[in-house]
Amino acid sequence: MIDEEYLSPAQVAEVLQVTTVTVRRWIASGELPAAKAGPRKWRIRRTDVSLMLSPGAQRFEASAAPSEDPSFSKHLVVPVSVDRAKQQLELSEGRWRDAVSEHAQPPPDAQFSRRLRALADAASQEQAAYACAAEEGFGWRPGPPWLPPHELRPALWRPSLAPIETWERFDCAIEALSAARTGLSIESVARAFGQLSAAAWELADAIEAAGKARPAARAG
Repeated sequence: MIDEEYLSPAQVAEVLQVTTVTVRRWIASGELPAAKAGPRKWRIRRTDVSLMLSPGAQRFEASAAPSEDPSFSKHLVVPVSVDRAKQQLELSEGRWRDAVSEHAQPPPDAQFSRRLRALADAASQEQAAYACAAEEGFGWRPGPPWLPPHELRPALWRPSLAPIETWERFDCAIEALSAARTGLSIESVARAFGQLSAAAWELADAIEAAGKARPAARAG
């Protein structure tokens, strides 16, 4: 009887010419069978690796078309026994969807800064939830770019509310979050949510400051 040869994720990555992140994503999704050999340690049979090299092996390809769907958690690859992290994600994702839905129709009204703060708060909670998911070993399946609602997209009325450089930082944060959803790293998703939270808070502050300055200028 011939003993089965087992490989580590790093060895599999070398054989398949991919990153270890990709190998762990395949393990988490069940695409690549693996045996647990300790905390965050996996062993993969060489025969299963050979099957990944066969012409019929399939890979997930993310769609290039942007999507207005604000849900991010559907692209998670969730391991077993992480109920607490899953519950945190469900709560934060619900709050995120609610915050995004409030920005559906432009142009903004007097409550715009309040909505931005709600968005910033929801993004901060998403950052914490996805960081926790990363620590628990969750994987990530690439999804389409995120297309924000109309009120959060570039528009001609923007300079009347806040300095253009503040809007540019906000747009960069939106783009970073969109790009993170198309990638392979859940840590990048967490960081992008944190970037958006900071940018949204800054924008809300700038809009409120500009609003207070306008009556004073007219009075002067």
